[in-house]
Amino acid sequence: MLVGRAEYTLYHDTIASASVGASALHASLYNDDTSLYGSKQQEALHFIGTYGPWLTRAVVTRIDINPRNPGRRNGLITMGSFDGSYNVATKGWSVSGELAYKFTPNSGPFTEIVSYLNYSAYYKDRSDFRDSERYILGAALTVREVKGLYIYSEFRFGRNDPYTGIGNYGQGTGSGGTNRWATTYLTNIGYYF
Repeated sequence: MLVGRAEYTLYHDTIASASVGASALHASLYNDDTSLYGSKQQEALHFIGTYGPWLTRAVVTRIDINPRNPGRRNGLITMGSFDGSYNVATKGWSVSGELAYKFTPNSGPFTEIVSYLNYSAYYKDRSDFRDSERYILGAALTVREVKGLYIYSEFRFGRNDPYTGIGNYGQGTGSGGTNRWATTYLTNIGYYF
């Protein structure tokens, strides 16, 4: 595996900053089914900017995976998380953009509130695969009275997104799920010690 990242600061002072960068990952990929080595390549460009309490981020990534599957069926690769498996298209473009605003209230239950709006998508090379898209409107909250307690709350609106709606988990980022827009509300509470 070979991984590299470079970043260049365009501007930086006490109020604003802007930087651009590039990263790459090139690795061999062992296939248990065929006992062959394939490859995984990802190259990305990113931008990060701040202005006072505002933050914006954008990243574009080219994904090219050759899993060396049996019968040369290399359009999908199976991955897993949360004790389940799902398929992912092996070639395409991943894009993500986010705008966030940080509040630091002097009183009340929270010491910091970061609200954000994010758009992300996976545009797949194969024309018979449906693209995956997701919008997220959320907030990350730092609790004032309990050090290390954080609350993350999100409203998601997506299509062919494994974690938004029913019927998209197995093939959402693969060949595509239901291709219908769905919503999900998620809240995570974390205590870090």
